[in-house]
This record gives sequence, structure tokens and C-alpha cells, in this order.
Amino acid sequence: FPMGAVLKPNQDESLPADQLEWRPTSDHTKTGFNAATVLGILGHSLNTYKEVEWFLRRDYFMRVSDVEDAFMLIPLHPAIWLYMLFRWPIDGPGAAEILLMHLFGDFGTRGMPGTFQLFLVRVVVQLARSELVLTLPMTIFVDDAGLIGPRSDQADSEMIQFQGWSKDVCGVSWKVPKDRTAAIPQYYIGFWWDSHNLTRSLSETKLAKYLVVILEASRSKTLTLRFRQSLAGKIQRAIRTM
Repeated sequence: FPMGAVLKPNQDESLPADQLEWRPTSDHTKTGFNAATVLGILGHSLNTYKEVEWFLRRDYFMRVSDVEDAFMLIPLHPAIWLYMLFRWPIDGPGAAEILLMHLFGDFGTRGMPGTFQLFLVRVVVQLARSELVLTLPMTIFVDDAGLIGPRSDQADSEMIQFQGWSKDVCGVSWKVPKDRTAAIPQYYIGFWWDSHNLTRSLSETKLAKYLVVILEASRSKTLTLRFRQSLAGKIQRAIRTM
């Protein structure tokens, strides 16, 4: 299958490409692998926005953390290894390509988000609750976790406790240096959540970019499908602030 890359979220896209962080993505639509995937129990919907609305009561704090190399924690069954082959120039563009294979989860496989949801939400988090490592509400959006509580010190200490336990017991590591300590307001899944006045808002930088894109679309006679999809996502996020 062809290998591509997309920008990781929340970056300054005006920077040169070599200064940005990119996420490799597998294009399994080319081989028909995704089309042949039956989701079954892997099908799920993310209700994180509604969960935060429910748990983030007035003047509550939220601590935010991110799983490290989330999908790569999931080993792939040998029966599908032959569908995970791709070529890549190790020494950069134009160099000789070699054949590589994914042995662990990747971005682009249709069933991977549901698989990871089963592993992290239904297994790791619930196991931590049974051991009383976690007692506060935790919302999870794929690999982004928000721990919510009435006191900042409680949310911070419990997240640190959970991170250490999940790494030692389940092999799940977290991007600790990028953690956002418990605060009001808190930035999570693309919004600033303010429990003082129970509102959420886009960052000023992101809002300005959205307005530019929407203005550009309003002046264009034709729009590509990719642009329409991106535009729809931005407008949907803007509407969520109302």
C-alpha cells in the first residue's frame, strides 16, 4: 500500500515543512483492505464532547494527557501481515526503496480506532478503576485523556498515579512532558473549556484561520472535495462554540 503523512494537530502551519511534526498514514483504500474490513464490535462513536459537558461542573479542574505511540501498542495478527507491506526510501526521496512491514497498529487501518478503544477504555481504564488507581471521571478521545475533578491537586496526583500504574502494569506510556496540568480554563480536543462560566471556545489563532478559510470558500466559484471536507470540519467545530 502507499505510505503518506499528515500534519499532527495544533501546529503552526506557516512553518517550513521540515520543522513540523508529521504522522505517517497507511493508505489501505488502494488495496481494498479497509473496504474488506468488517467492524463488528470495533464500530463505535466518540461522545467525548458530551462527556466533558456532563462531568465538568462549575469550577471543576481538568488535567490533560496523551498516550505515547498509541496505535503502535497493538500487535497485529500474523494473518494480516501480508496486507501491511509498503516500500520506503530509507535515505530520503530519490534513494533506493526497501520493503517494510507493519507488525503493530498504524494510522489508516479502518479497525484500529475501535481496537484501541477496546484496549484503553474498556480494559486499561476499567482495570485501573477496579484497583482504585482511578476514582475521578476520565474522558478519552482516541488517545487524548482528560481527568476531571473538583480540586486541581487531586486531578494532578491521580493522573500521575494512573500514568505510572498503566506503564508498569499494562505497558501504556504517556507523553508526560506535554501534559497540561489541572487548570481553569483548560485546552482539550481543540477547545478551551471554562468551568467558571461553563463555556467552550476556539483559540484566537484557530478562529482567525477558520475565518480566512470560510471567507476564501465564499469567494470561490469551485471547491475541491478535499477542501469541502476540511471546510465542513472547521465549520462544525465553530458551531460547537455556540
